[in-house]
Amino acid sequence: MRVSEMISAYVEYRRATGEKFDSSAARLFRFMRFIGPEEDVSIITNELCEQYLSKDTAGNPRLRLDRHIILDG
Repeated sequence: MRVSEMISAYVEYRRATGEKFDSSAARLFRFMRFIGPEEDVSIITNELCEQYLSKDTAGNPRLRLDRHIILDG
């Protein structure tokens, strides 16, 4: 399964449960662009997630926390 398919399905699921899920969906789509939408989900590792969590967050621990919360589901 491609990363774009997985994230789209997850966002659709969360919205189907009645959640608005707009800002969280935007964060997931940014993660998707970081990974690459056409990549297979099997390439997602802890190390890759850590790179995303650390990207451009120097001096902004809240951004890292927000990213961590959304990836944690």
